[in-house]
Amino acid sequence: MSSLRFHLRPPHHACPIVAGALILLASATSAEAGRTSCPGGADVPAPGAVERTAEAVGCVINEERARRGRRRLRLQANLQRAAGLHSRDMVRRSYFSHTSLEGRTSVTRLRGYTHGFVWKIGETLAWGSGGSGSPEAIVQAWLQSATHRRVMLDTDYREVGIGVAAGLPLSNDAGATFTADYGVRR
Repeated sequence: MSSLRFHLRPPHHACPIVAGALILLASATSAEAGRTSCPGGADVPAPGAVERTAEAVGCVINEERARRGRRRLRLQANLQRAAGLHSRDMVRRSYFSHTSLEGRTSVTRLRGYTHGFVWKIGETLAWGSGGSGSPEAIVQAWLQSATHRRVMLDTDYREVGIGVAAGLPLSNDAGATFTADYGVRR
């Protein structure tokens, strides 16, 4: 049996107001697999292949953006690092949230990206097992949620960082945990 769970942090602008998060449950079907030409897009993540899985998620996101006339996102090192650290932290310490157990939010985690700039950031989270944990299934689940879709397809964003960790945050079952951090700086 495969399962999927995802979580959204709405876009944040350079302001002190932080919006709440939304948790949704969904399941991706096997009919959704094979929609892209991205290498590894339909693959179930393997523990030793998280970098390849992260690349596949970025590729699928960019294909979906291109299908809708949006510009492709560039990988950005600070976003990539923050997303990877957050995914691994959620798995290691068994929580699933945009806010760490110490209260660090995505805004705090992305200070290395935002410092000294006018900025906008957004974040989506997911975990999945079996076929529901493939890059294509994760991106399709985000697209099926209006709020996740809005973040992923936002025309303002220019950069992205994808973090994938082997394991699930709230289960000992096999699977993967995903963080996608989107941003633009001016």
